[in-house]
Amino acid sequence: MKQFYFKSIFLSLLMMVIGVGNGFAEDRFEKYSGEITEGDYLLVSGETAMNTTVSSNRLQFQAVKIENDVITQMNNGSKDFSTVVWTISKSGDYYTLYNATEGKYAASTGTKNQAQLLESGTDDKSLWTITGTSTYEFVNKKNSSNGVNKNLRKNPGYGFACYSTSTGVALTLYKKVVDEDSPLSSIAVTGVTPTPTFYVGDAFVFGGTVTATYENGDTKDVTKFVEFSEPDMTTTGSKEVTVSYTEGEVTKNATYTITVKALTGEAYTLVTNANDLEEDDKVIIVNTEAGKAMSTTQNSNNRGAVEVIIQNNKILVPNTGEIQIFTLKGNVTDGWYFYTGSGYIYAAGSGSGKNYLRTETEKDENGNSKASISISDQDATVQFQGTNTNNLLKYNSNSDLYSCYSSGQKNVQIYRRVNENDVEVTISAVGYSTLYYGDRALTVPEGVTATTCSVTDGKLTESKTYDAGMTIPKGEAVVLKGAAGKYRFAAASTAEEVDVNNKLKGSDSAEETTGGTLYYALTLNKKNDPKSVGFYWMNETGTAFTNGAHKAYLALDGSLGGGAQAKSSYLFSEVTTGINGAENVAHDAIQEGYNLNGQRVSQGYRGIVIVNGRKYIAK
Repeated sequence: MKQFYFKSIFLSLLMMVIGVGNGFAEDRFEKYSGEITEGDYLLVSGETAMNTTVSSNRLQFQAVKIENDVITQMNNGSKDFSTVVWTISKSGDYYTLYNATEGKYAASTGTKNQAQLLESGTDDKSLWTITGTSTYEFVNKKNSSNGVNKNLRKNPGYGFACYSTSTGVALTLYKKVVDEDSPLSSIAVTGVTPTPTFYVGDAFVFGGTVTATYENGDTKDVTKFVEFSEPDMTTTGSKEVTVSYTEGEVTKNATYTITVKALTGEAYTLVTNANDLEEDDKVIIVNTEAGKAMSTTQNSNNRGAVEVIIQNNKILVPNTGEIQIFTLKGNVTDGWYFYTGSGYIYAAGSGSGKNYLRTETEKDENGNSKASISISDQDATVQFQGTNTNNLLKYNSNSDLYSCYSSGQKNVQIYRRVNENDVEVTISAVGYSTLYYGDRALTVPEGVTATTCSVTDGKLTESKTYDAGMTIPKGEAVVLKGAAGKYRFAAASTAEEVDVNNKLKGSDSAEETTGGTLYYALTLNKKNDPKSVGFYWMNETGTAFTNGAHKAYLALDGSLGGGAQAKSSYLFSEVTTGINGAENVAHDAIQEGYNLNGQRVSQGYRGIVIVNGRKYIAK
């Protein structure tokens, strides 16, 4: 009996030493001094350590028991440090404070006397400078740039937050002691959902924590030092990810599974220039940071939010009816209306607390449904123009809703539905570009003119013109003329054939020019004189060159007829239109001839008529 009693005492003591009795290994935190190094710390003020509980925009605290500059338990006897341990890691010129249990970073809000937890460790609010050798000042990057209270300290009545140096004192650090001689036992993946979901084309991102466990029961966060097997993100299905961590000559692995799904729905792309918006565009309102779009749910005074997947500034909107798709009415000069299909959203409140966004069947008679739209750095300022002063359309991240405010809240972004076959073309400062698509017809947008080119009597002339609203047939190579900027050519269909007299050719991919003996590209002269824009040989003899994808080039034979020989360049300043040099005649003086489309015309025809190779304007 006595032998059993002493054996029980021995086992109890052994369990206490290795921490089995309470389910936790014996963590030991020693008071730290010297230059800061990476590791797991307790951030202590007085006899309390900062924890992960957020209340009244402050991080709260927990009493710890300090004996001989060592902490091994809370003041209540608990040895669970999971909510008070912060991993300090270097991030460029700054540091981050990460809690593995929450999977979040200690951060400011950008406002004085506040703090929060963020999932992002790259946000300026999550970045700190740390100075000191016995006590330490943590200074927040975002609050520093905002010129507000920036020092992480404790106010006994509220908690840890960014205060001025007149509040509290610099913090004392206690660093976790890790027995580096104890062999590595295993690693574990935490902080990820049971089967994280990705979509085809996503980049693989871990987003969790990898914890190493040693044979003596010690643990430490080794997330920054692990390697991952790269899952195939180009196909759908379940993918197993292997996580490996090596320490010394010991390597331990852990696995977990992700799911890759296909994105389906209509494509919407981010609008970065308000001038690109057009009447009848289909648009959605989004807060990109939160990944939330305005929903079709109209509450009493606001709109709900629906999660969306954003990839490369593109959103695929499924046909579920949950996301509000607006039809834009109006224009950039006179103002815009957001039409739901049955009504118009409008700013419905003025004054404190009346942050209202409502929908009505007709346009608001006081102009509260008319909005101006401007875009800067992708953020859209949507401001309703009526008498109500809470008129800025914003996303409220705290309440997860959209409404109208006089200031504050999160900015919104506008995404517009696009046809995947639409084409965006940039016209440079010289006012010209070229275009060729062999697989689709395209509608010329406002502000642009497209022309084909032919050769008459040794001169390059405009052969056929496509004005705004007209359709360029597929396979037609053209020169574009317009003011500098980006233009959207909408995919279209047309039965019209290509211009048989067109000397321009093109290619859908980068390939060598064909179809002639001399080849020219749109460019400037060697002095880059803007007035010199035209078609030039790309080498000394005018032989073939590699043409860019969806670009047009000029292809000529050596002889142009009438004894004229091809030149090494054709400046647009020298190119004549189809009516240059035409003579004016009475419409009944023309007996028989051809119009510019090559069709036979008879006496009485009015317009441009070609007779024996000469042009006449029959009036």
